[in-house]
Amino acid sequence: MSRPESWGRCVLLSALMCLVALASPASAEGGATGGRFAYVSHFYTHDITGHVIDPRTGALGALPFAPFAAGERPSFMRLHPNGRLLYALNYFSSSISVYAIDPRTGALSPIPGSPFSTGVRPINLVFTPQGRFAYVANWGDDTLTAYSVDATTGALTQLAGSPLTTGPHPLSLGMNPLGRFLYAVNDVSNTVTAYAIHPVTGALTPVPGSPFGAGTMPFSVAVHPFTGAVYVAHGLSSDVWGYAANPITGALTPVAGSPFPTGANPAQIKIHPSGRFVYVADWGDGTVSGFSVVPGTGSLVPVPGSPFAALVGPRFIAFDLVGGRMYLTNIETEGPNVSVYTLDAASGALSPIVGSPFPSGSSPSAIVLTGTPQ
Repeated sequence: MSRPESWGRCVLLSALMCLVALASPASAEGGATGGRFAYVSHFYTHDITGHVIDPRTGALGALPFAPFAAGERPSFMRLHPNGRLLYALNYFSSSISVYAIDPRTGALSPIPGSPFSTGVRPINLVFTPQGRFAYVANWGDDTLTAYSVDATTGALTQLAGSPLTTGPHPLSLGMNPLGRFLYAVNDVSNTVTAYAIHPVTGALTPVPGSPFGAGTMPFSVAVHPFTGAVYVAHGLSSDVWGYAANPITGALTPVAGSPFPTGANPAQIKIHPSGRFVYVADWGDGTVSGFSVVPGTGSLVPVPGSPFAALVGPRFIAFDLVGGRMYLTNIETEGPNVSVYTLDAASGALSPIVGSPFPSGSSPSAIVLTGTPQ
């Protein structure tokens, strides 16, 4: 690792101090808040709901002018690293909708040229750390689409040689913290395909030894923000495999103790930006599995109280470092369906906040938060 972990933590803490200093009280009245926002995509109603985040409690209030139109079946969303642009994948439309975020009101406005074409059935998206390049996993045609990102407008332009054939049915992508490697999990072949990223062109080249073996039906991948270790959650074997990643080649080696059991049928794995904890949304039994990351080895140990209760069909996780909370969508739950938890910074344990869960339309899928490291 070219940057020491302590330096990375200092940068993260400094960023958080700035965010706290800039935060202002949020209110949904009149549509002008100047606060922080949450966005939730809805798979069956083809739209995105905007929420204002209460800075004191973390509760979600609806923005009065939401929802915002998306393409058909918005399956996944991610903020650009600059925090000013929202990218939503439209699974049935085979496209990406890109929105500029109004920092005062939270309103979403499509940028010129949006939506942009993808491969068939796009399902996951990542950016390089500075946001210069973007990569999309296309489940329907077994490809990765690579783009350059306009630094001013956020518009997407496909790179030469894109799309690139990858493993069968790629479901999730993970980005190395230095932007050197890209990891794709393939649910049919039970593998992880690893690519080196050219720093100038963004072109992808398979790393030596790729693809690497995984468990049964790898469903989601996450990369540690400091060590570059790779963690994969498996939808059928209901566990997590951890891998040490070679910092020079990107090759993967299983960490001691892998696999680590989870709840039933995990749908997403996400690493807390502090790098201390890993959480898994367990779709099959309505829980969240929490783990501590063992320093030095990368092995996982359950946090106290894990697994934690969720609702029906927990799907996507978002962290709020400013408020010390975790947000979770529950795609199969009718009525209030976004769970919000306080996250104990010492133990990693989760506790529902007052008023949780909160309503956010039907079939909530992806969730992103503004004003906090992703």
